[in-house]
Amino acid sequence: MKGDAFVAYARLWAATELLLLHHDQFLIPHAYYAYAVAVGCAAAFVAPGPRTLGAAMVARVVMYAVQAPAVWDSCYWVNIVDVLFLFHLAAGPADVRAAASTRLHMGLFYVGAGFWKLNTAFLDPARSCAGIFVVSLLAMLPCDVPDAVLVAATRAAPALTVGGELALGVCVLAPGRAARRVGVALACALHFMIAITPYPNQVPAFGVVCVARLFFVMPGAWTAALTEAVAAPTTLVGALYRAVAVAAAAASALTTSTPGISIDYAIPASTLLSFVGARAIALDAAADAPSRNDGLDDDEEDDDGPPPSALARRGDAAFLALTLFYVFLAQPLGVVDVSGVSPFSGIRAHGGSNHLFMPTALLQRWKADEEGGDWGGGVVRVTSSTSTFLNDLYPGECTEELPPRAIELLKRGGHVAVEYNPTARVMLGPEIRATLPRAFVPYTLPAHELRRVLGEVRAAGEPFELAYPQPCRSWPSAEYPRPRRGFRPPPRNIHVAAA
Repeated sequence: MKGDAFVAYARLWAATELLLLHHDQFLIPHAYYAYAVAVGCAAAFVAPGPRTLGAAMVARVVMYAVQAPAVWDSCYWVNIVDVLFLFHLAAGPADVRAAASTRLHMGLFYVGAGFWKLNTAFLDPARSCAGIFVVSLLAMLPCDVPDAVLVAATRAAPALTVGGELALGVCVLAPGRAARRVGVALACALHFMIAITPYPNQVPAFGVVCVARLFFVMPGAWTAALTEAVAAPTTLVGALYRAVAVAAAAASALTTSTPGISIDYAIPASTLLSFVGARAIALDAAADAPSRNDGLDDDEEDDDGPPPSALARRGDAAFLALTLFYVFLAQPLGVVDVSGVSPFSGIRAHGGSNHLFMPTALLQRWKADEEGGDWGGGVVRVTSSTSTFLNDLYPGECTEELPPRAIELLKRGGHVAVEYNPTARVMLGPEIRATLPRAFVPYTLPAHELRRVLGEVRAAGEPFELAYPQPCRSWPSAEYPRPRRGFRPPPRNIHVAAA
């Protein structure tokens, strides 16, 4: 990366990470991690350089690694690309492959996000969370929405979401600059809409994380756009664009709907990043014109630096193998449930796959008849629980948190208007979970996950009773054949007294 681009990215990274550190405090395993990341980011912003940025990145990567697996999927994304950036940083300033490598990995993450939505749950218009997002946005309109529009939006939302995310990833991976501009535009639009979607589906930090790393799709244009953003306008059009961006950011802040938060600052931050991205697209398009060359050429092969070293090539191959495993193999094997590269996908992570052509949780299936261990025990169906700790986690129904008007419009559009978010509750911690709804319905869990959670319940010293049918297996075997239709094994009750 050239000097100006490095400085621009260092400051962008530091500013966004400081915001995220304040925004997602439940991802901080201990206060000293927060201090280390905050000091590192401040140093990288004030005096951007390989050492200051590298130290800040190392602190943040370690923080997420210690907090894992109770981190967002985007935390895995950024840890991979930030470690990749650190690798190229250590390889020396002559290594020009950092932007191309990071762009490759970000593109694969987006492709994976779309790919794992190709399942029967997400593609079902009556149950897909895509319809909940779209109709929740429509519910923000001050006017009534005709039933025909609601039905059309609910039916089209799953396919449009899958197609949009796959197109986004493919465009980011594409060699042509025009396609990459389309990818950045799709990403900015996607993350802006997610940022302003009403609670409990308002996820503005996701956009801040991802759009900041899309810097590497067009580093020259992003550098110029960021430089413009912090400079005084020199034209009337530039002044108007800045005014519109600031007004849009302020207006978007008013969409904050998370309980207990007056302004979610990640929302205006995501909005401003979208405006910077739009400006970068315009600058890149102008530089790509046949009669123009504004020094924004982002084609890696045109760089005058020396060819990559053997170490850099081997490192790139190793990181690519890691990302391909995470994107396409971790879910089928079942080594990832929470934080897979499948946000909002509805993919079934246990008890058989609902993907159109890919298996999931194979290790749990192969080990279903084994007792204990990391994979054994199959799947358990919990039919009742008196544990407050456990009920705060599962099944995680959050329907009552949806805006009442959104629920009404969803039902008019043919949606069941029911939502669960147990994955998010794993991240949020017991203090936040205690404030969330805990309506109980019977649910299933992998046996190893139930063992893990029961260990936490016992550690909390909470007496409880838990009921589930025993034996309960997801896959037929010689010992546990598929039961006849209508058969229900008798429930087995467990009583645990606090120590």
